[in-house]
Amino acid sequence: MNSIPVGSTLIPTGDLPPYQTIQRVLTWNGDGYWLIPLPFDGKRRYARGPKFQAAERLQAWLDQGLLRIGDFEVPELWKNTDEDLNRWFGGTPENPCKILRVRNLAYDAIQPFIEQASTFEALSTGSYAAWIRKAAQTGPHKEAFLYDALHRLWAGGQKNALLGRTASNGGRGVDKPQNTKLGRRNAIDKAADRASTGYPLSEIDKLKLECGWQCFLTDGRTTEAAYLETMGHFYADPEHKSEDGNKVKLLDANSKPTRRQYRYWGPSKDPSQSATRRMLGEHEYQLNHSGMHGASAEDVLVIGQRGWSDSSGGDVKLRSVISSSIELGCATVLPVMDAKSEVICGMYIGLEPPSAQVQLQAAAHAALPKAEWGEKFGIPGITEDQVPSVRFDKLTLDNGEGRNGETIRVYLGAWEGWIEYAPAANGRAKGPIEGEHHVRHVEVDQNLPGATHPPYGAPRRPTLAVLTYPQYVRHHIRRILYHNCEQPVPHLITGEMRAELDVTATRMDVFRWLVKHGYVNGKPPDADTIRVHMLPSFAATITDHGIYLHRPDRGAKKEFVERCRFMGTHLREAGLLNAARRRVIPAEISLDPNDLRVAWFRTRDHGLQKLENIHPDRWIVERCTLQEVLLIQDRDQLTLLRNEAHAQQTAFDRIAERDALADAAIETARAETACNPPPQAQPEPTNRAEARRAEGEILDKSGLSASPVPSASSCQRSPQAVPEASPIAAQASSRPKQSYDHGEVDDDVMAAIHQFQNGDNHEAKS
Repeated sequence: MNSIPVGSTLIPTGDLPPYQTIQRVLTWNGDGYWLIPLPFDGKRRYARGPKFQAAERLQAWLDQGLLRIGDFEVPELWKNTDEDLNRWFGGTPENPCKILRVRNLAYDAIQPFIEQASTFEALSTGSYAAWIRKAAQTGPHKEAFLYDALHRLWAGGQKNALLGRTASNGGRGVDKPQNTKLGRRNAIDKAADRASTGYPLSEIDKLKLECGWQCFLTDGRTTEAAYLETMGHFYADPEHKSEDGNKVKLLDANSKPTRRQYRYWGPSKDPSQSATRRMLGEHEYQLNHSGMHGASAEDVLVIGQRGWSDSSGGDVKLRSVISSSIELGCATVLPVMDAKSEVICGMYIGLEPPSAQVQLQAAAHAALPKAEWGEKFGIPGITEDQVPSVRFDKLTLDNGEGRNGETIRVYLGAWEGWIEYAPAANGRAKGPIEGEHHVRHVEVDQNLPGATHPPYGAPRRPTLAVLTYPQYVRHHIRRILYHNCEQPVPHLITGEMRAELDVTATRMDVFRWLVKHGYVNGKPPDADTIRVHMLPSFAATITDHGIYLHRPDRGAKKEFVERCRFMGTHLREAGLLNAARRRVIPAEISLDPNDLRVAWFRTRDHGLQKLENIHPDRWIVERCTLQEVLLIQDRDQLTLLRNEAHAQQTAFDRIAERDALADAAIETARAETACNPPPQAQPEPTNRAEARRAEGEILDKSGLSASPVPSASSCQRSPQAVPEASPIAAQASSRPKQSYDHGEVDDDVMAAIHQFQNGDNHEAKS
């Protein structure tokens, strides 16, 4: 079965394909195919011939994925007529150009055979070999020439396949060795009336000239100066030595290359190494001197098809919101612009350096509503008609700031978009976003206090950080509103728009017109999808007080960020706060580093849950970024560390003062109670009710329950004041008296009470 079309190509694929080059199908004979290899572009001296291959084997290779069927692409040169080729290569119908003469010579040599036999007949019978052998014996051409012409005609399928056999003219890309000086005689040889051989360049000489071109032709140095330094380095007289060793003597003019040879062989035929390009520098050359071909957005048809994004440093020094003495440095500004309408859809302004994560935050900001963003910085009421939310199919980024596979994976996971990286050292490949940076610097940064690059002509003085981060962002929000809603853009008004818009239309007018007429790729995905995939994730810990954010600059060390305590209804309803009292629960939250008011907690069953920052220091939470909070925390820790010795001394002085006052109070109490010291502390009774009952019985028997207790302030008591002692008291009086630190007391009643407190009350119980 003929499943492979005749005239198609078989392209090798996979790791171990059966063919190393593309094969073209010439004909089918019932059980197999005749194939001829491609290409035949002149790199080989002779084109290769056809070979037969069984159909079953080819089908097996196709099924295994080792080959695939493709279409034969005709080279552009073959599509031109003879008139076009003569006009381009300097020929006429009477005297054709060289490549046409070569084609006609080869075609005339094989024309008798191709007119009498078809390709199928020639390959099936092999008659072409006998004909070529006979034609070579009787004609002017060799067998190799005839085979090559016939193979080229079969492979190309048309007469123009025989154009321009240049393989016999020397190696492609190899310079012809120069053995004699070319061109006219120089002035010295002409004046001396002699035939000069000049200085023919060897391969080593060409390498020296190329090296001198690369080393000495730089910014601020002319071609003449670079030529002289090259000659002094490579073509100095080795026999001539000056006394100081610094002065060298150049060789004679006939013994070194000329200036013309230096200009020709120095760039090594590379247009990017021209003298103008090397002296100006690549950036200046690309910016102001390279040719413009096309427009950056000529293939953009709808809104959201492509977005421009590029970062640039802010030219204004910022200070902390808590103190003017804390300098934060310059912020990173990364706008996101729609390529069709040039509307700025989002902007990242933060203290982090450019990175892939910063690029994703800018793309997420472009796709989310901006109302809360404006309210945070004191500009309420930002609507979709001022700064719209746009989803981009393709986002063009800078080559070095966001180039990694993780960025592409996250962007694709968010909304199936794609990221394109601009070529290195080519600012025009990023569209008008580069010009937007310059305009922003001129209109905003250079007119603010603390600018590091003042306007042109202004004196350069040391600048101090004056503005805070919220104040700086507020200026840029106002500038975005002017860029989108107030600035006229007559260059964006097309003929189709002029029925509804005039030349005073703004970018948002153009944006609304495009949306109204269907020039839009679709709405952005839901906000939760954007936050999950494109906001940075941070490690955190769930405690019984909420979720505490970990410091991202501490690695695996768990150190909490102060003023970042998040709480939500899901934590309470799911029982995570109670579970955190028994064990440590690690977590991960998504957070905008420039907005610490909210965070997003990913759950398995309930999706993305919003968390509020409930730290009582709302002033810091609403004004500071994560980087500034970490800076404040580090500064506080450093201050506490420096103050540690003073704090320890203060604590020790407080303890010493407390102990001194306590000792003085004890001494005063001892002096006041010298005659009647307090009883010694005894262990508490095990049964207080029984102890109180026994104590009451003792007091009743001693007659003290209804009368006041005699004063023990005096050491001498009158005999009339002492009542009749009970048996227990009588027994206690015969025992040794207890001694105290302040003296001895001979009181029978008190002795009985002390005996009761010591637990010696077995006689009273009996």
